[in-house]
Amino acid sequence: MASALLRTGGMRCVWVFLMVCWGGWAGPAWAGSAQSLALTFSPVGGFLLTQAADGKAGGYSMEVGWSYRRTQALVEVGGHVASSRLLTAATPVSVRLTPFREARLRPSLGLGASFLIPHVRAVARQEGHPGLLVGLELSAGLELGLGEGWFLCSEAYYQNFSAEPEPLSGERQGMSSVFLGVGFRL
Repeated sequence: MASALLRTGGMRCVWVFLMVCWGGWAGPAWAGSAQSLALTFSPVGGFLLTQAADGKAGGYSMEVGWSYRRTQALVEVGGHVASSRLLTAATPVSVRLTPFREARLRPSLGLGASFLIPHVRAVARQEGHPGLLVGLELSAGLELGLGEGWFLCSEAYYQNFSAEPEPLSGERQGMSSVFLGVGFRL
């Protein structure tokens, strides 16, 4: 039954159903709620990882991010996942200071905990490394409001990861990255 449904275009019905549900969920937020959730997609980005196994590693990367804030609050919570051919970096939770809360041009500064998963040996520093590096992230961002909930965003990150399995190890790797994209505030 399920395979017949998929073959006859039933998958299209599932997508329409999900979009209608999402629209119903987001609808009350458009009416000027006291909080908002923003989703960002940054297809243009790059990174430079220093002190990798082969010296430096860099390349093109893409990012998906989120943030949650209350109206007129100085602080927001956010996170992001960025991936490339060489690595995946994730910051599940970051606290960001946003001094110009409701301005059209909104800068932010943030601090969060990050994880790095190397995909190739050139990034991992040790043979037999478990593959998950833990570290801290400093971020700076800028949003430019376009209207109707849409905004352009630019983010710059500096992440410092443990190069060994122990998170507090003195052996560190630094990664700098920059992303440009677009976002939507629900």
